[in-house]
Amino acid sequence: MTATEDEPRSAASLTATVLDEEAARQAAQAERSQAVLFADDLLPGVGSEEMEFRDGLRRGGAFTFSVLLALNSLDELESAAINILGPDIAETLEVSDGTITFISVASVAFFMLGAGPLGWLADRVRRGPIVGFASVAFAGFVALSGLAVNAFMLFWTRFFAGVSKANTVTVHPTLIADTYPIGIRGRLYTTINACGRSAHLLGSGVLIGTIAWLAGGDEGWRWAYLTLGVPVAVLAVLAFFIREPERGQWEKKDVLGHSFGEDMDEIPISVGAAFARIWKIDTIRYMTVGFAAIGFALFPAESIRNFYLDEEFGLSAIQRGWATIPSGVLVIPLLPYVGARFDRAFRISPDRALMIVGLLLLPATVLIPVQYAMPNVWLFIAIGTVNSVLMGTAFAMVQPIIQSVVPYRLRGMGTAVITFFIFAVGGVAGGLLSGFLQDTIGERAAITVLTMFLMPVGGFYILRGSRRVRGDLSLVVEELMEEQAYHDLIEGGREVPVIQVNHIDFSYGPVQVLFDVSFDVMDGETL
Repeated sequence: MTATEDEPRSAASLTATVLDEEAARQAAQAERSQAVLFADDLLPGVGSEEMEFRDGLRRGGAFTFSVLLALNSLDELESAAINILGPDIAETLEVSDGTITFISVASVAFFMLGAGPLGWLADRVRRGPIVGFASVAFAGFVALSGLAVNAFMLFWTRFFAGVSKANTVTVHPTLIADTYPIGIRGRLYTTINACGRSAHLLGSGVLIGTIAWLAGGDEGWRWAYLTLGVPVAVLAVLAFFIREPERGQWEKKDVLGHSFGEDMDEIPISVGAAFARIWKIDTIRYMTVGFAAIGFALFPAESIRNFYLDEEFGLSAIQRGWATIPSGVLVIPLLPYVGARFDRAFRISPDRALMIVGLLLLPATVLIPVQYAMPNVWLFIAIGTVNSVLMGTAFAMVQPIIQSVVPYRLRGMGTAVITFFIFAVGGVAGGLLSGFLQDTIGERAAITVLTMFLMPVGGFYILRGSRRVRGDLSLVVEELMEEQAYHDLIEGGREVPVIQVNHIDFSYGPVQVLFDVSFDVMDGETL
């Protein structure tokens, strides 16, 4: 055989070898990229002993919880005002029902604009002053809402009130998570939720409606806003005295057996890197898509309901307020029980805890259309009460799940990311779509279309995300162990790398040039 005949065979052999090596490399890379699942007793909050609520509250101190609880309740009370008083505001400012619905939904959606900056700050500086300054601003813009002379001014006062109110979504939960043990988080968040719902429902019916009624006339709604800003401003002063807890102390104690005593000075994580890490959390991705879909129906629902009660049944502001009370009264005493059940379920099976949320949300697909088909206000309220119990218990369990799967250094940004997408899609887009549908086909048809098409999509994605909770908790454990190794280097007096790079693949366009590269860069070395 000549050399010329051997050349094709040699080339084919070389090609086959290269392809085999590449296939082996890809298989090894795929195996390495698979999620590592740690045993349940290593996952934070899983398999631990049950903790009494009072014991957990005592460990973190009652002051932080009390101040945040009161501020959140007043914020919820204020958010009910535009929904209860919407028809009166529309008449005073001479705008359509859909315009007020859009403003009411958009004011909630403005959370997303404040969520990012406040979440970024919450991961870097003391959080008590953030809560204090944001609450002072919120109180001021609430009062200015009562002085609005047209819809344009009302829109902007609601805009800035929503931006400042975002601290209750991004800063409050991180303070709770870092201050109090994992074993009582479910009960803490559900207690806050219960008090918030009490203020939202009982306060809106009794307080807001009564203030507007006592003031009299179509412009009595202005006094409700002017009055609500005062107690928020008083409580904002107390927020400046909230003690800053060690970040992630309870995860460290549960996984590593101890905390580090204080937060170390580290280079702040960039927004891009934080977003990339957060978006790797499967639970967060699925919850974001699910709640964004649900938001199309959820955010405009309360405003649409009040316009429907006004136009279909002829209820006044105070009557609409009282009509909303039964829909939330039953869920309030259930929430502490739900919190305890969540804590117990999370200790046994964290995946199951999120699955329960998805299952509780799905019945709204049927219940809301049935509610709006009822021939009288009593049946309307009765069906709405059943739906509110299911929805209220489901949403009470969302925050403890978010705080569990997001790394403790990124809790503020993690909450901001999911808040941004939920409110940007469900809030703003939902407000625009619902406002258009409400003015075009009416309240009943609008809420029916939104609910029947989008609630099942949201529930499906949340159920899919429930399968990923264990894997995301394992990522948290892995990062805590890496942090422990870093602390061991410091305590041992050994040189600490300036930069650590692990499992890097890099390509110039379609050509990959780095394959699973890991290295340390020490002080004085050049990379």
